[in-house]
Amino acid sequence: MRLALETLERRLKRSISAIIPTEVGGGNTATALHLAGISSLPVIDADQTGRSAPELVHSSYQIHEIPATPSVVVDELGDVIVVDAYRNAAHYEKIVRNFAVLAGGSTFVIDSPIEAREVPRIAIMNSMSRAMELGESVEEAGKKNSDPVQAALEFLGGFRLFHGYIQDFELRESEGFLIGDIRFKGIRDWRDQSFRIWVKNENIIGWRGNRVVAMAPDLICVLDEKGCGITNSQLRRGMKASVIGVRAERIWRTAKGIKLFGPRHFGFDFDYVPIEKCVK
Repeated sequence: MRLALETLERRLKRSISAIIPTEVGGGNTATALHLAGISSLPVIDADQTGRSAPELVHSSYQIHEIPATPSVVVDELGDVIVVDAYRNAAHYEKIVRNFAVLAGGSTFVIDSPIEAREVPRIAIMNSMSRAMELGESVEEAGKKNSDPVQAALEFLGGFRLFHGYIQDFELRESEGFLIGDIRFKGIRDWRDQSFRIWVKNENIIGWRGNRVVAMAPDLICVLDEKGCGITNSQLRRGMKASVIGVRAERIWRTAKGIKLFGPRHFGFDFDYVPIEKCVK
C-alpha cells in the first residue's frame, strides 16, 4: 500500500493530501482507512460508489468522466504496474483484473487522483459517517432487545424483501470475479416462499419466486439476526437471514448510471426498474 502511494506521488510529482475509499463495504473501506492511518493522512467522508460494487467502472468518477489514470497497481510480491492510458473503462478493468488473477487474487489499486476542490462535485459525500450512524442504530436496537433488521430498514428507508434461511449457494471464480447464485427458503410469514440472488462479487439481482423484486444499482443486502451484513465469503447453509433492498444513490439512477450499473450491463435482458416499483 505504501509502495503504491509513493509510486503515485512520484508519477504526479506532488504529495497526496487525503484518501477517499472506492466503495462503502467489503475490504475496500477498511483498506483506505488503514492506508490513511499508516500514512498520517486524513480520510474524506466520501466514497466513489455509495455501496459495494464489483467492477472498477462502477464509480461516480466514471459517470463524471474522470480518468482513472495515472493508476498504480501493486501485488504483495512488490510487482508494480503504472497505467498511464487505457482504451476505455471496460479495458482498464480487464488490465487490473487480469493482473490480480496473475498475482494470485490479491492486488492493491490506487487511481483517479483529483484536486481536493473537485471532491464534492464528483464523489458521494458523507457516506462514511452515514455508514457509522447505521451501525450505531443497529447496535442500539440490539441493546434494547428490539429488531435490529427493522432498525436498519428504518434508517435506510429500505424494503424488507425476504426472511428465511440459506438453502444453498453455488459461487465460482470466473475471470477474477465471484459469480453464481444464493438460494433462500422462507420461514414464518415467508414460509412456502423462496428467494434467489444472482451474485457478481456483490448481490446484483433478486427474485422472490419467479419475480424480480430488486436489481442493481439498488442494493440487495443479506443481514443476520443481529442486523449485521453477511458477506458472500461468510455464507453457510442453514444460516437464518433477512434480505432487504435499499434505493441506490441518485447518481446511479441517471441514464449514465443505469448504463454502467443496471441489469443490462450484467447481461440480463430487461431494463432497470427502481426497487420501490418492483416491490409493489
